[in-house]
Amino acid sequence: MTPVSADLVERAQRGDKRALALVVASVEALVMRGAKRIRRAGLDYEDVVQEGRLGTLKAVATFKPDGGASFATWAALWIRAYQMRALKAVARGEAVSLDEPIGEDESALRIDTLPAPGPSPEEKAADVELREAVAHVVTATGPKPFREVMRGQLRGEMLRETGSRLGLTREAVRLRRMRALEFARPALEKLVS
Repeated sequence: MTPVSADLVERAQRGDKRALALVVASVEALVMRGAKRIRRAGLDYEDVVQEGRLGTLKAVATFKPDGGASFATWAALWIRAYQMRALKAVARGEAVSLDEPIGEDESALRIDTLPAPGPSPEEKAADVELREAVAHVVTATGPKPFREVMRGQLRGEMLRETGSRLGLTREAVRLRRMRALEFARPALEKLVS
């Protein structure tokens, strides 16, 4: 897997198609690995790959370089979430072919009846579930001072605000945040594998 710079991801977020293609290609191995693992559960390989790619796009859209996680870690979380969502849909018996003709004269396809783009309830639930899992890992791992800094990060506090609350300089908060992520990284990697 090729490391991805925060700058490249930001360019992709701003609509640079070439940057987006490079970012997507950089995590394609994660998509394929997840698809191979889930394919054993009876899902169509290509469908799982597509779900993983949708997870990659969600990771690009939601990645924050100052969030403390590398893009690869963030993407792995989203890829897994989307692929698991596909597995859960099959388990509930909701898997249908989008190319299936519908209607009395079968002139329309099921894909034509899908609602406008936007997060589905399942996507929202997966998003909440993923955020909760990440929040739990980063606030429950490592020494208490590091956990306090990460709680502030998750509440959206700026470095200065966290520093004021804890009696630290912005630089001290930044360093503790980096150290906290070092403690959390093994647990985050375990979460996505």
